[in-house]
Amino acid sequence: MPFLSAAAAAACVVFLVTGALALQQPRPYPSYWLPHERDALLVFKQAITSDPAGILASWPERDDHHRHEQDCCRWRGVRCSNKTGHVLELDLRNVGLVGEISNSLLSLEHLQHLDLSMNNLEGSTGRVPEFLGSLENLRYLNLSGILFSGTVPPQLGNLSKLQYLDLSAMGDVRSTDVSWLTRLQFLLYLDLSWVNLSTVSDWPRVLNMIPSLKELHLSYCSLASANQSLTHLNFTGLEVLDLYNNDFEHSIESCWFWNIRNLKYLNLAGCSLYGRFPAALEQMTSLRVLDFSDNHGERKRNMTVNLKKLCKLEILNLQESRSYGDVTELFDKLPVCSSNKLKELHLGSNNLTGVFPNWMGQLTALVILDLRGNNISVPLPAFIGQLAALRTLDLSHNHLDGVITAEHFFNAKSLQYIDLSHNFLKIEISKEWQPPFRLSTAMFASCQLGPLFPAWLQWQVDIVYLDLSRTGIAGTLPQWFANTFSNAIDLDLSNNQINGVLPRNMDSMSLSYLHLGSNQLTSQIPPLPRNLTYLNMSMNSLSGPLPTDFGFPYLQVLSLFSNQITGYIPRSICKYRISVLELSNNNFSGKFPSFVQNCTALQVLDLAGNKFYGRLPPWIGNLKSIRFLRLRRNMFSGNISIDMTSLKCLQYLDIAHNGISGSLPRNLIGAMGSLESLDLSRNKLSGEIPESLSNLTFLSYMGLSYNNLAGRIPSGSQLDTLYSENPAMYTGNAGLCRPPLQKNCSRNDLSKKGHTEINEDHGQDFFYVGVECGFIVGLWVVFCTQLLKEGWRIAYFHLSDKVCDNLFVLMVVSSVFWQDLPRR
Repeated sequence: MPFLSAAAAAACVVFLVTGALALQQPRPYPSYWLPHERDALLVFKQAITSDPAGILASWPERDDHHRHEQDCCRWRGVRCSNKTGHVLELDLRNVGLVGEISNSLLSLEHLQHLDLSMNNLEGSTGRVPEFLGSLENLRYLNLSGILFSGTVPPQLGNLSKLQYLDLSAMGDVRSTDVSWLTRLQFLLYLDLSWVNLSTVSDWPRVLNMIPSLKELHLSYCSLASANQSLTHLNFTGLEVLDLYNNDFEHSIESCWFWNIRNLKYLNLAGCSLYGRFPAALEQMTSLRVLDFSDNHGERKRNMTVNLKKLCKLEILNLQESRSYGDVTELFDKLPVCSSNKLKELHLGSNNLTGVFPNWMGQLTALVILDLRGNNISVPLPAFIGQLAALRTLDLSHNHLDGVITAEHFFNAKSLQYIDLSHNFLKIEISKEWQPPFRLSTAMFASCQLGPLFPAWLQWQVDIVYLDLSRTGIAGTLPQWFANTFSNAIDLDLSNNQINGVLPRNMDSMSLSYLHLGSNQLTSQIPPLPRNLTYLNMSMNSLSGPLPTDFGFPYLQVLSLFSNQITGYIPRSICKYRISVLELSNNNFSGKFPSFVQNCTALQVLDLAGNKFYGRLPPWIGNLKSIRFLRLRRNMFSGNISIDMTSLKCLQYLDIAHNGISGSLPRNLIGAMGSLESLDLSRNKLSGEIPESLSNLTFLSYMGLSYNNLAGRIPSGSQLDTLYSENPAMYTGNAGLCRPPLQKNCSRNDLSKKGHTEINEDHGQDFFYVGVECGFIVGLWVVFCTQLLKEGWRIAYFHLSDKVCDNLFVLMVVSSVFWQDLPRR
């Protein structure tokens, strides 16, 4: 009996567990499916021309042998009713579909949820399908991110059961009449962001007729005004109002929405509103987010309204709102409730002055404090260290002074981002101090951290962005440098006195941006991180040749000017689309590197002050994007190629102090219409100055001194202005004449040019003299021949008679033809 009782008990347990597990399993869809709805989905699939993610691969064609796969309720993106099997939901958002939306969806009569957002389903017409307004059971419709054009179809107003409508970011879509929205009486969420509503003036009145509305997003709608008056507010349940970046340009006090007491989120950023906040703001106690940033109205505003009652406020953004006044007064108007919830305070780029109030330490929930770009000029208070939740502290570009010690960070456990750059702060922290935080961004530019490299940074192994430029750091880089900052992407140590050699293990770092310019680094450049896109080690004392594999797959900017580097430029530099190559004032040598012609994305090429030699290559004209070309103080020779006329983007050309000879092509300089600075001085150029130089309207500097140029100087107000600013621009060219020089152009001056520089008028005289002499000599030859030879004389007159007879016949025939022509 005990055994049977135990067995019975075990059986009961198994039964109960099995039943419980069975109850936890999701109920399967019905074994039947509705063929006409499946067929409608397959027709929808046929209108899709591309499905890169393979989402519709689970939608097979009819196959009676695989009946289970024909159950469309099991297809990806499709959800059906557990009771009826009807398709209720089609969710294919952001899967990369290309094609159009088929009207076969009309067969899904029970469809409640349709999300096709972030696909390329604009089709051949590019317009929002009007038939969507016939899906009368829809409660959710999201077409955002589909690049439609044209107007929003008012047929969408027939979706009387709709609760959620998102038509945002649909490309060039507009609406001149939004009255159809009033028929959507159950609408809770409406997003028309980026729909052009510039001609709709009564939008507040229309939306006020939808009492159910809770969220309204109208950012980037080109709305012209928000100062309409509403005698009675119907949508008092509105919680979210987003009007970001519209064109109101009127007083903020006149806006219609200040009496909506239930608002939790109000975004008025970038709306060009001005003036003071209305007193009604004090009563909006439900507000959690107030964003008034980027309002650049002409008038400055003082924060006179009191926000102390807004105890639920979590985010206050007044960045770049032209606010002014004492920062203490502004802080005194912030909520300091017992259950303070303020998490983000953005007050950057205003005109705030004064000191920090002592009670700031009570903002224990504060996560972001942004006061950058103001005029605060006091020491940083130590109570900043009490803000244990603080993750972001940005006080950059102020006038803060004083000393920062470890006490300022004693409880900053959550700190990840700190920017104190461009102040007058001195940071004195013991090298034994271990900070309680792990920074990802540390910006201390222009603060005083030196002379030793800050030892407390060795614990910041999560650093991604580090700026220690102009911080007075001297000595060598620490041994732990490359290992500690192995995850860093952006590193700026420029304008210090760092000396010695670079660490040998820097190639293991993840750096993309490295700026070590204006230091005292020596020796040869070691292997560097391969992910670099920006490398600046200019103005150091680096020496030796560059490694032969000194190329980086993604390098765009390479600046090594003003060092002592020798040897050749490695061919590997042009592996990627490098746009800036600055190698001036080194000791590079050799011929002009021909592989540079493969750097077709170059915009800046500076090889000045080296020992390059050889002819100036014509392929320089292939560098179509070049804007800055500086080759001065080398040993280049040869002529300036006519191919350089194709450099239409060139703004700065300096090939002075070389051995370039020949004349300037007449259309060379005139074709470079963007030139702002031109220096060809101290070469061996000869010939005339092209007249086309006077066409360079953007030219602000020109140097042609110390060449062998001769002839007339082109006239023009532009060249006269340049001469008045630089009277030495023609110095050292003895053959030049005509104003602005004192030397006139006499015939003796012109005769010294040589046969290639003869004046055009003089050349025409020689031409006519030659023609006249030839005519006289030829006439005398014919006359003398006939005089001395009787046979030649008789033949000549016989030929003359024959020619005259032929001419007579030709004239008669032509006369008859022309007289008869009108009658034909």
